[in-house]
Amino acid sequence: MTNNKRKFTAIHSICVDSVCFNNPSSMKGVIVNCYEKLYRDDHRGKVKEAWKATDNLGKQKAPGPDAFNIAFFRHC
Repeated sequence: MTNNKRKFTAIHSICVDSVCFNNPSSMKGVIVNCYEKLYRDDHRGKVKEAWKATDNLGKQKAPGPDAFNIAFFRHC
């Protein structure tokens, strides 16, 4: 049962910019490069944008079912 499930949940290939990689070593490299680029990018502009978006909202209003209000998100 476990081997059968693993067969369906395994990644057999990854395609990036129309180039496909199908051996484990090259797929690992593609994934690592993706996350390195993601964390290397400058996110300061996005943080300022999120701060500005929440600035005009009611501080005690909860935007979702988790009951965390805007004041909580601004504090964190």
